[in-house]
Amino acid sequence: MSERKMVSRNVAVALGIICIILVAGLGGAMAYYVSYVSTHGHVNSEYDALQSKLDDIAFLNRTDVWLNNDTRYILQANTITPTFSADYAGYISVSFTTATVLNNAFVEVSYSSKGVDYDNRVRINGNSTEVFPVLPSIVTVAIGNLDYVQSYTCYLTIIYHY
Repeated sequence: MSERKMVSRNVAVALGIICIILVAGLGGAMAYYVSYVSTHGHVNSEYDALQSKLDDIAFLNRTDVWLNNDTRYILQANTITPTFSADYAGYISVSFTTATVLNNAFVEVSYSSKGVDYDNRVRINGNSTEVFPVLPSIVTVAIGNLDYVQSYTCYLTIIYHY
């Protein structure tokens, strides 16, 4: 004789309610996921671009040309002082070219950043490239002539490496 087991009506209703709750929970989770993805949707290329930029900055592979072969006329006993903004730690190279033999010319870099006051003056007597460390700050690059007799024309290139 084969007997069939019957499930009581209360158990069937309870299982039905549990299924409905699970389906509703799944629907809510899917709605939350879709909403999250739409507001936080970044593609791998965006992350790769950010990582590349960070790597460039970490290894000082990025440059900004602040002046490119800029012609400046420096009078006797005078100084020009262009200022620039450095957003990251790095260094600047100041290339100075002139046809004149100089006796009392200088390049000076100064800034204040995070409790560090930096001021370094280097005498130049002709064509040269000088390198100075920089921290995030407003950087002043002074090009001066201490000679009271001679004026000169120079060509400046200043490159910020960060």
